[in-house]
Amino acid sequence: MSPDTMTSQTTTPAVGQAAQEQPASRRRVTGPIVAAVGGSESSAVLPAARYLATVTSNDVLAVAAIEPLPLYFPVEAPLMVPPEYQSEVQEARRAELVRGVEQTAGARSGWRTTVLVGDAARVVTDVARAEGAPLIVMGVGRHRPIDRLLSRETTLRAIRQAPCPVLAVGYAFDPPFHKVMIATDFSPASARAAEAVIPLLTDGAEVHLVHVWQPIGRTEQRWQLLDERYEKSLPEKFRRFRAVLDVPEGVTIKDGRAGASALTELEEI
Repeated sequence: MSPDTMTSQTTTPAVGQAAQEQPASRRRVTGPIVAAVGGSESSAVLPAARYLATVTSNDVLAVAAIEPLPLYFPVEAPLMVPPEYQSEVQEARRAELVRGVEQTAGARSGWRTTVLVGDAARVVTDVARAEGAPLIVMGVGRHRPIDRLLSRETTLRAIRQAPCPVLAVGYAFDPPFHKVMIATDFSPASARAAEAVIPLLTDGAEVHLVHVWQPIGRTEQRWQLLDERYEKSLPEKFRRFRAVLDVPEGVTIKDGRAGASALTELEEI
């Protein structure tokens, strides 16, 4: 085994064998999928939510957020804003959202819609928390340096605040997928994120579990022993992580490890 990469391959076990590895009870989250509609790539959000609703049987709650009116206007003369202006903007946005839902899922889809005033990342994550949502679907959004500097990347901020996994979709989102990479730190949160992608897999899909870690890299023997001990623990960590994933029978699971200077494996996937 090279010091930089380690791979193994398994296929999903038979049902009886899988039952021995799975937790005693697995409760399906029945809350609605929250579709955050807004931003430059929101046109991909509703189709993605429609697909997920089809394969998971979860309902969909389409959410849009509008920024509140500023409390201060930096002009010499005060700007007079009619009291009903905010509600009119909200109603217009709600009508637009309903049209988008009807065009995507049909007038009889039963999807709920809501338009709230506030910061988009906070609004979406608060709704997901209140509704017990299993997943938030959002557009990928912009990645300009100025947005990151000013903390304007809505999707990134939502990921940090969300009570559930966030699926960021772009124009090229086209499930089901034949090959998927799942990055994991072996935590319960990463297991929930991994399970969120399972409905997007096609029959016979190939799933790559990847764990990236930074070895200590010191020459002293005690530090080298710590690196070696952690590396030796990885096969068992991968085995336990695979055991809690409820993947369809026949799906191939591959796992590997890459150090900070060995990311070729990730790029190839």
